[in-house]
Amino acid sequence: MDSAIADLPTDKLLEGACVRLLAAGLPIARAHMSYRTLHPSIGSVSLLCDKGEPVRGMEHMHGAGSSAIWQRSPFYFMIQKDLVALRRRLAGPAALIDFVVLEDLQADGYTDYLALMVKFDDGPVVSSGRGNGIVTSWTTRRHEGCVNDDIAALLRVKQR
Repeated sequence: MDSAIADLPTDKLLEGACVRLLAAGLPIARAHMSYRTLHPSIGSVSLLCDKGEPVRGMEHMHGAGSSAIWQRSPFYFMIQKDLVALRRRLAGPAALIDFVVLEDLQADGYTDYLALMVKFDDGPVVSSGRGNGIVTSWTTRRHEGCVNDDIAALLRVKQR
């Protein structure tokens, strides 16, 4: 929180969160965060933190929220259904691969996926389907995926 208030760049916030979560024993191999902006031409920003790689940022122009890729994403689904959490196992008998990005993650060796939404207010989802908050996803390559304590820790971090 101190870093956010000090106006640390968002990529450094995500990178720092990943480093701290790994140090705390969470098996995070990849983190993704997306949020809307107030920029006149950039509608949203996504950040991707792959373990051992620099954080990559992607800017999405206004109107990208109507793309077919976005509308087939877990984040879009969460916003439409007003879900604050979505988990998908990517390996084993309980695997549920119902979004294209999960096929890609599974092919890359990830075993578990947890998406979380932090809403900025309690209002309804905006008609554009873009929501008002931050969405994150956390994935692991650990053979057994995330255990309940891992998920509980991520939910505690989300609430702070």
